[in-house]
Amino acid sequence: IFKQKPPLVICSNGVNQKNKDLIFKWANEFETPVVFVDTKLSFITTTVGIYIAEHFAPEDFVHGSLVIINGIGVLIVGPSGIGKSEAVIELIQRGHMFVSDDSVIIKRIGNHFIGQSPKITKNILEARGLGLIDIKTIYGEKSIKDKTNIDLVIELKKDDQYNFDRLGNENYFYNILDGKIKKILIPVRLGRNTASLIEVATSLFISKNEGVDTFKEIQERIRND
Repeated sequence: IFKQKPPLVICSNGVNQKNKDLIFKWANEFETPVVFVDTKLSFITTTVGIYIAEHFAPEDFVHGSLVIINGIGVLIVGPSGIGKSEAVIELIQRGHMFVSDDSVIIKRIGNHFIGQSPKITKNILEARGLGLIDIKTIYGEKSIKDKTNIDLVIELKKDDQYNFDRLGNENYFYNILDGKIKKILIPVRLGRNTASLIEVATSLFISKNEGVDTFKEIQERIRND
């Protein structure tokens, strides 16, 4: 093992002193760092495997904002100037968590999509007319998170530029990294509270995942009328 010149050797619990002395001997000869931990081998391999999978996972950059609403990672996308950052500020004020604004790094691990902020803009949000806002400083540690699973994508579109689904029974998906994430389209126009609509859309997503489908319920009522 030491002849292969590994960068590090990790030994799980259960190694007796005789074997420790032998490992130290060869580690010193080959100048290899050794760590002895009081945990099971299965835990070590799982932890290291997750880290390696995430580190080497394919990634992409997306123009958008990432928040956590009621435990759901929500990626908000849409054209510049449509009000993404303003909606995010209101969501933070309502107690939801901030991950990233303007640019989001997305990695795919299996069928999961992990989003986080670039280092240069971590905890920073830009709002038109206000400039750069340090969310951690203003709203506190509990208002931020380094990264999150992306469970839902909400795309903001101008109300007069798209024929929206009025009944909410169409399925949309956001395609990225050869995979797809469930997407909901929200029409934006003057006078509408975008943050409230994003909250409601997320709640609808949660309820559908729990088996509640209002459209099907209406159809059932019509059939039974």
